[in-house]
Amino acid sequence: MQPSQVAFQALDYAQQLKVSIEADAQRKSDPGLRVPADYAFALLALLAAGGLVLGSIALGWWVLWRTTLHKMGPFRDLMGLNKAAKADAKQRAAAEIRALKVRT
Repeated sequence: MQPSQVAFQALDYAQQLKVSIEADAQRKSDPGLRVPADYAFALLALLAAGGLVLGSIALGWWVLWRTTLHKMGPFRDLMGLNKAAKADAKQRAAAEIRALKVRT
């Protein structure tokens, strides 16, 4: 193949690509010409974006929990992790009160 033929083939390919992109853009701009694949790709893009956002939020909360939040009392109360400790504290307090009543 001669260099001029390669150049013409490259230009022809570029022209076909340009026409293809323009036709695709025109088809997508006119709601009457849209095909089900356009809606499927749009739905897929929305699901991917939503998954990315929700996944990032969940990962952020998980990192916060694993690093600091699990040590803080209000968050432990919120998650119900202090129930056993509070029940033990109540029992100890009641036993101490009974012991003090017996002494007096």
